[in-house]
Amino acid sequence: MNRGSRRWSLRTLAALALAALAAGCSTWPSSSERIVDLRSGRTIMRSELIAAMRASDVVLLGERHDNVHHHAARGGLIEALGGRTAVVAEHLPRRARVQFGPNLLVSLEAAGFEPKAWRWPVHEALFAGVARAGVPLVGGNLPRDVVRRIAR
Repeated sequence: MNRGSRRWSLRTLAALALAALAAGCSTWPSSSERIVDLRSGRTIMRSELIAAMRASDVVLLGERHDNVHHHAARGGLIEALGGRTAVVAEHLPRRARVQFGPNLLVSLEAAGFEPKAWRWPVHEALFAGVARAGVPLVGGNLPRDVVRRIAR
């Protein structure tokens, strides 16, 4: 795959993943939920989405903020990738690494996760999926002073 098609693939994949998370159902996918390839408008199966994710170098997964079902869906997608990835999360300070132990929240807090700020347990299913996938979880959030300067 050439560089241009890889970029296009990434954009398409990000759109696919966002569309997959848009419904916010309690189980994903439910029989009434659709995953839509936004480039073609075609409804696809979850297995097609996962295959496209596996074929991509980078996958961006978004959600409706603070929607527990979207976080669970993202955790399930990460788990379905089968351990050949790393996850960068805005919920942790940049470059922090989580060493998963028997207690998920304790492991996250040791890496700088702030449960009150992130309204724990809203994101619990996301991080549980990452832990089950056995992939590295690395922080990607900017320092607060940098965020404040950008916001100003």
